[in-house]
Amino acid sequence: MSLKDLSTALNFVLILLIVSTLPFFTVINSICIIVLSLSLIVQAFISSGQHLFFRKNIIPIILFSCLFFMYLLSFIFLDRFSNGFVIEKKFSLLIFPLIFGSGLVRLTKRQFEWILASFVCSVFIAAAFTFRHEVNLFFRHDMAIADSIIIRRPYFGLYALFSVFVIVYLGKEYAKTWIHILIGLILCVFFIYFSYLIYAKMALVGFGLSASCIVLYSFTKRINIFFRFKRIWLSAFWIGIGISAAYFLYLKSNFLFRDFFWAQLSAQEYNINVSSSWEIRKMIWKCSFDILSNDFHWISGLGTQATDFLLNDCYNKYYIHNTWFIEEHFNAHSEFIQTWLEVGLIGIGILIFAIYFPVKAAIKNGNLLYISFALLFFFCCLTESLLSVQKGIVFYSFFNSYLFFQNSEL
Repeated sequence: MSLKDLSTALNFVLILLIVSTLPFFTVINSICIIVLSLSLIVQAFISSGQHLFFRKNIIPIILFSCLFFMYLLSFIFLDRFSNGFVIEKKFSLLIFPLIFGSGLVRLTKRQFEWILASFVCSVFIAAAFTFRHEVNLFFRHDMAIADSIIIRRPYFGLYALFSVFVIVYLGKEYAKTWIHILIGLILCVFFIYFSYLIYAKMALVGFGLSASCIVLYSFTKRINIFFRFKRIWLSAFWIGIGISAAYFLYLKSNFLFRDFFWAQLSAQEYNINVSSSWEIRKMIWKCSFDILSNDFHWISGLGTQATDFLLNDCYNKYYIHNTWFIEEHFNAHSEFIQTWLEVGLIGIGILIFAIYFPVKAAIKNGNLLYISFALLFFFCCLTESLLSVQKGIVFYSFFNSYLFFQNSEL
């Protein structure tokens, strides 16, 4: 076996380990990412940097990695080098676009599918592990589930429902018999019901909206209408999103438009059975927008350390009777607001562009798996700060680059 073949096999094994350990072991996952990075640096050095970047990938590589550099600038000028752990967590935002966009990692179609299947298997094992304490499968009990899951519910729901999209993608290729179809259907139903069981609300909503968009896209493309009336369909899509959002706000009007900002929760401790997640979020978002409106913070951002401090200070000022607001160290609970707080207007603009333009390219190329991933991530970002935790950062940066670069080359 040549050195090139050996390095290719090593890279493939490391990528398998990264996706397989993502739901379980943060430390092992980080070690695999570091080893893969070092392996590719050595490989690039040996090859004297030849073909390090595909010319066609330079723009998306820059776009995907820009958010990391915004956090790096924030670390230098706003945090004053005082919160280095955040940069360590955000490192995946830089490394995976370079790994998959550079051309150093080239996977066959079978290897590409093996990696996706490994992720599905690891999520299934993590979900099955939830029932080790005999949690009732047919009657949801939040506290029992909360004590049993090994990943926070929004991330677990995101993983599980993305696995449904992966199963459908793989099923189109390998579901040749009714047994294969039945197994795939059972897994899809299990992941969807499990997401309901753990009460991953926004992940379920995002999954429904994403699936609807994919079905609409597939239908219109099949009958060759989408590309003929592209602007009309895109306008209809965004109008539909706006109408859906307005209807949702109308349904929630009891607490969104009546005493929105200063509602007082009765719970003295955080209890997911008592405290509505929407009530919590509206209080968090009130503090977030109060902070953004002061001293032009909405333009420059505050850095990660100051954001955490000012949010806790606001909780202590307005919600002093709910001490668990500070004890739980709630972030902004919306990635768009969180990014806005931490790296300012340019940062949130980069995040939006990093979602929009690849989706636009994926629509043109018919990359349905990437579209489903990006839409699911976008909807979940509305109510969760997914890029504040390593399990969210690695999930996004890995699959965003992996599906965009690798799937377009197969």
